[in-house]
Amino acid sequence: EVAYDGVDQDCDGSDLVDVDGDGHDAVEAGGDDCDDEDAETYAGAPEVAYDGVDQDCDGSDLVDVDGDGHDAVEAGGDDCDDEDSAVHPGTAEVCDGFDNNCDGVVDTDAEDRQTFFSDSDGDGFGDPAQPVETCQLQDGIVGDNTDCDDSNAAVHPGGSEICNGTDDDCDGDIDEGVLLTFYADADGDGFGDAGDMVEACSAPAGFVADGTDCNDADQSIYPGALEWANGQDDDCNGDVDEGVYFRSCAEMLQYLPAAPSGTYTIEPDAAPSPFEVRCDMETDGGGWTLLSSLVNDLNRRWTSLEVLTDASAFGVLGSYEEQDFKSPAHKLLPITDLLVRTEQYAFGFRGIIAGESFGDFIQLGWPDGCNTEWYVSGADYVENLTEEQAKVFGLILRAWDDNASCFPSGNENAAVTFTTQECCWTMGLANCPSCYPTWDDYDQSLLLIDRIVPGACTPGAYPCNDLGYLNVGTPCYEYTCKTHRAEIWGR
Repeated sequence: EVAYDGVDQDCDGSDLVDVDGDGHDAVEAGGDDCDDEDAETYAGAPEVAYDGVDQDCDGSDLVDVDGDGHDAVEAGGDDCDDEDSAVHPGTAEVCDGFDNNCDGVVDTDAEDRQTFFSDSDGDGFGDPAQPVETCQLQDGIVGDNTDCDDSNAAVHPGGSEICNGTDDDCDGDIDEGVLLTFYADADGDGFGDAGDMVEACSAPAGFVADGTDCNDADQSIYPGALEWANGQDDDCNGDVDEGVYFRSCAEMLQYLPAAPSGTYTIEPDAAPSPFEVRCDMETDGGGWTLLSSLVNDLNRRWTSLEVLTDASAFGVLGSYEEQDFKSPAHKLLPITDLLVRTEQYAFGFRGIIAGESFGDFIQLGWPDGCNTEWYVSGADYVENLTEEQAKVFGLILRAWDDNASCFPSGNENAAVTFTTQECCWTMGLANCPSCYPTWDDYDQSLLLIDRIVPGACTPGAYPCNDLGYLNVGTPCYEYTCKTHRAEIWGR
């Protein structure tokens, strides 16, 4: 038979023949072989999917390759992976990174999906604010969600904390363990107040690294500063005025207004070394330094101009009320005010000495002969004396009396005179050595208070003082008429 030539050569009633010998006649002549020139093509032949040939002559190059009952989507079917029988519509979605149920979404319905987190900075720690639902790790996602800054690879749990204002190790604290402590330096001396501090990476304005200032309100007070006598710890070593001293009780009171009366150490400018003195911090505003005391104890020491003016010292400070005492301050301490205190009364003069020691004042003002010129008349300050009694007092050196020559050779004289008698009696400090016999054992002749009786006289007509007063009380040369002691204080 010559197939399909319009002649039935073998007289079998057909122009058809199984040309390819596959046992199936061509469809052109009513058979089921759709390609009778290819023995591989016939109805029921194995289909080779997607090769462009319809091997089984079913009108399609498609077949359910994986045998899952669903044809491939490439040829109009619904199997999105016709090479995997587990993948087709209706199957259970599993977490494997594939679209198992062919719904177009990978792993959407998988029960075992996991939550991962974006790791944008690649430090191995994820951003808890950026979760990613997936079945397995992929680039850019991690299982950890403890990164507190996913834009900085240096910031993550366990990172090295550095002083930068950032929580580098993500523990909730910023710069812990690496912050520096700085202290407020209000006075700008370079040393800060330990009680006013901040922690920071660098010193804020007005703060310093040193916190050892003991007074941050005074620029002159700081560790290592010069210590000087002012009642303060200038060098911040815990000691006040160590190795330095006030020059006088008055200077001490200036810096220590609450300082009580008592014994202190001072060092006037002219002093070769410090020494102890008695300070009166109360009388007439305070600030008085004890210079000396003249005590009528039958043991005279104030017997010459030299004793009154030189740098010698004698007596015991703690016994100045009972025996003669001369402090180095008598010669070394510059003063302007003078105070005399007895056991009964006190009187004082302000501004009568020109900033020199009492010893120098006597020496520089000592006259060649008897003196009738008062330095001052009337006391500026008194205790236990009446206003009228205060007017009797004045100050004169080597006062003249009319029945004896001047101190030290004459009678009844005192080297430093505070009151005079109308006739001949001067009363004060340092009686003459060859005086009235009963005076020989006494260092001063200040009268007991009831012997001080003001009397009016012609002002400036010596022995009347310039206020017009002298003493008219009954003269007395006996010890019983005189005070026991005369303390000399300067300020």
